[in-house]
Amino acid sequence: MPELFANLDTLGGVHQLAQHTSTPGTHRYSWYSPLTNLPADWIGAGNLVVQPGSIPSFLVVGASTGILLLTDRSTFSASRTFYLRHSFVQHASDAVMHLGDGTSQLGLAAGFGLYGFFAGDTRTVKTGGEIVEALLATGITVQLMKRISGRESPQTAVNGLSRWHPFPSFAGYQRNQPKYYSFPSGHIATTMATITVIMENYPEATWLKPVGYGVLGAVGVSLVNVRYHWFSDLPLGILLGYGFGKLAAHHDGSNSADGATDSPVTLHPTIGREGAGLAVAWAF
Repeated sequence: MPELFANLDTLGGVHQLAQHTSTPGTHRYSWYSPLTNLPADWIGAGNLVVQPGSIPSFLVVGASTGILLLTDRSTFSASRTFYLRHSFVQHASDAVMHLGDGTSQLGLAAGFGLYGFFAGDTRTVKTGGEIVEALLATGITVQLMKRISGRESPQTAVNGLSRWHPFPSFAGYQRNQPKYYSFPSGHIATTMATITVIMENYPEATWLKPVGYGVLGAVGVSLVNVRYHWFSDLPLGILLGYGFGKLAAHHDGSNSADGATDSPVTLHPTIGREGAGLAVAWAF
């Protein structure tokens, strides 16, 4: 879907936001930033939704999702048949699919953080923290959407037909998650978020984009092959991961010109006589 990637850079001025921020890795990023930045990420995402510049991206994602919904049954059948007929594809899909389960991303974030800490590399430490931040913002948002949409995954669909069960009960969802967790794809969203954060922090590494998007595509196909998702679950997941990855990577004060990430809500850890906690401040 080259049109999707081409239009993502217009998402509510996020591309301009990236151009106007200071050099990656130069602003302060504390150990608690992945948590305290979450309100700004969600408010920034809300701001992007209502900006006119976001319309092209939403149109592309909406059109892609609609077209894929109409062809889900046939595309899933073709992909699954190819998977079952080739042992290499089976082994590759089973392995690649795990790249999107969050464990790999957290391991990568830990690797960045530890290397940056011992090497005294601020940018690398910041990259690791921002991966965690993007995973949290994306993951929580995706889980909320899953519990609203209640779409059935290929694992439980009958005759290749996916049913929607909006707002399933909490107990019902927990008892039979494959019946409700298909839309949107959390695996593809967290993969995209991680790739985006790394690319934003290392813009000079031009090889990251083709390699990263290649991995993204492999994860997407693998998710369908192993019956976790339909192809139509992927576009919105890509959009969410890209948006939160961009927001997590740009918390410099210069972002205020675009209105994308500044938030009236700030969180800071506190330690007092009665214990530790979080202080919440609202500027108005």
